Amino acid sequence: MNIKVALTKRPDSTFPKNLDLFQLFYTAPPDEQKLRSDEVIVQNRYISIDAAMRVWMSGAKTYMDPVEIGDVMNAFCVGVVMASKSPKFVPGDWVSGLLGWQSYAAMHASRISKLPQNYPNPQHFLGVLGISGLTAYMGLKEIGQVKPGETLVVSAAAGAVGELVVGLGKIWGARVIGIAGSDEKCKYVKEVLGADDCIDYKKENVAKGLKRLCPNGVDVYFDNVGGEILDIVLSIVKDYARIVCCGAISGYNTASNESYRLRNYPRLIIKRARMEGFIYFDFKEKIPAAVKDLMDLVKNGKLKFREDFLEGIDNAPSALQRLLTGGNIGKVMVRVKYEKENIYQTPKL
Repeated sequence: MNIKVALTKRPDSTFPKNLDLFQLFYTAPPDEQKLRSDEVIVQNRYISIDAAMRVWMSGAKTYMDPVEIGDVMNAFCVGVVMASKSPKFVPGDWVSGLLGWQSYAAMHASRISKLPQNYPNPQHFLGVLGISGLTAYMGLKEIGQVKPGETLVVSAAAGAVGELVVGLGKIWGARVIGIAGSDEKCKYVKEVLGADDCIDYKKENVAKGLKRLCPNGVDVYFDNVGGEILDIVLSIVKDYARIVCCGAISGYNTASNESYRLRNYPRLIIKRARMEGFIYFDFKEKIPAAVKDLMDLVKNGKLKFREDFLEGIDNAPSALQRLLTGGNIGKVMVRVKYEKENIYQTPKL
């Protein structure tokens, strides 16, 4: 059985509270006998849940094609090759790629990448060693250019990217101030991730909190939320500050004519500061070295992170809801369940 979750209509103002825009389908798994040259069948094991999905669902063309109505919801995943007509892959290989919200995917071999086969936690390649880790690493190092002794502020500091920015900032010698949305999250940011302090934006005035904790201003701001918090940080940036534009989750479910209007952007001119957006694969030639560095930091226990799992493909919409409503700490993923023997022999890790 191949379980699929398809997008049946575009999100509106009732999303993410209302999940009726997704529909569950049950179909036969891909037929190994129908594979063409260089095609593979992959059994999904872990599905990444990312804030960018909200944009993919909207129909807007970005760095990725949007998800069309009736299509399986797109997602980065980690899985196992079950059948292959490609010389690059054999059954049992662990791979990653855009497999979507489904149990099995048949696709051209060029659309997947082989993972280290003896790595004990393949789901890390969706988080700390995947998009989240590479986004944090490239954004902070290449765009933020953070230096020892500088003040770094991180919004959504308990999220999948934010938690790694906090950790890397401390490893690279910065003074780190997080912004998060609960006592539990702020405690995690300070006591587990090692931030110097954390502001609970739901309880404390962020402008007053930042002026208290950053009396000399902000050197680097890693922005995951956009909107009002970005505007507040703009008001206290230092000369030659760098603002890393990673996400704008505060406005993902807002109509374009209702989007927050920045008032303090002239500070970029006055302070000769720089605000720059990026996608991690802008630095594709640096990715192998970054993965090696991140892997060493994980192995040595220097980089802390949390994984937040929901079980079963049918819970993928709920996982996205959890992320977009701030109910998570760390990387949200769906673990795909296989309760019965499949038509393919399931390889073991």
